[in-house]
Amino acid sequence: MEKLADAVLAKLISKALLTGLALSGGAAIANGVAGLARGAANNSVNQAKFQRALDIAVKQHPVLQNAAETNPEKLASFAASIFRYAPNVASDPNLLGSILSNAIHGQSIDPMTVRSLLEMEEKFQRNHQSDPIFEKPPFPKVDIV
Repeated sequence: MEKLADAVLAKLISKALLTGLALSGGAAIANGVAGLARGAANNSVNQAKFQRALDIAVKQHPVLQNAAETNPEKLASFAASIFRYAPNVASDPNLLGSILSNAIHGQSIDPMTVRSLLEMEEKFQRNHQSDPIFEKPPFPKVDIV
């Protein structure tokens, strides 16, 4: 299980910026990418929560248990994608397990799932703005037209 979490984090580090920039075409996705940039400072806190949520999700979902045994790279890749777009959402084992199970079952993470993740993450961040963890970032807001 620990190797799976390490693989997920390695994928996050290597692909986070490239994927965020590649998907910045649509307004909703662009807002989500900007939210991800603001949340990057919080990822160290979220990584530990995410690792715990991933462990719990794998234990609770037979589809994920099977994927962890038969194709841990795919499971790690999908989990990394979910964390990349919505680190706070990915820290909830119930949401993570459901989204990850659907991704494994469908063999991909479709664009509507990415959009849903971004919307959930944005709502989470809006609802928790008073938390000290979610203070304004040290960089200016960028409006994408």
